[in-house]
Amino acid sequence: MKQIGLLLLAVSALAFSASAQTFKLPDDKPIVSIDIPKSWEPVTYDDGVEATSDDGEVYLAVEATSAKGVKDSIEEAVKYLMKKGVKIKADSMKQETAKVNGMDMVDLSWDGTDKDGACKVSLTILGVTDDKGIMIIYWASPEGEKKHQADLNKIAKSIVKLKKGE
Repeated sequence: MKQIGLLLLAVSALAFSASAQTFKLPDDKPIVSIDIPKSWEPVTYDDGVEATSDDGEVYLAVEATSAKGVKDSIEEAVKYLMKKGVKIKADSMKQETAKVNGMDMVDLSWDGTDKDGACKVSLTILGVTDDKGIMIIYWASPEGEKKHQADLNKIAKSIVKLKKGE
């Protein structure tokens, strides 16, 4: 029975990778690769990529950043969110730390609002090297976050630290 579960997990991962597009960040000297579903129509920009779920419920941006620290990354992210019309409720902040594919991760999440109403906001910072990291920002309607949680998890798990020259 355990083997069937592993087989189904492997098939699911292959199906995701076949329907996903791989991006290497940053542009000049990539340190990570990340897979984003093609149906989310990802678009690259300087040192990053952004995408929106096919139903418009989740907006995602992934960007290479210098490892200036969590505080600076949060300030940068909040400015970015404000520019996009997203307001966060500072007193709702939750913080988690973990390892993702061998990289240290700090995840901050808030309740917030955007032009469509209530939303869930997430900022994840991955330390990739001593001086480089990846910042992942997404916001979604509460229903959209639940609906697309599996895709968001697959995107996070697809992040791989690249070896020099890859």
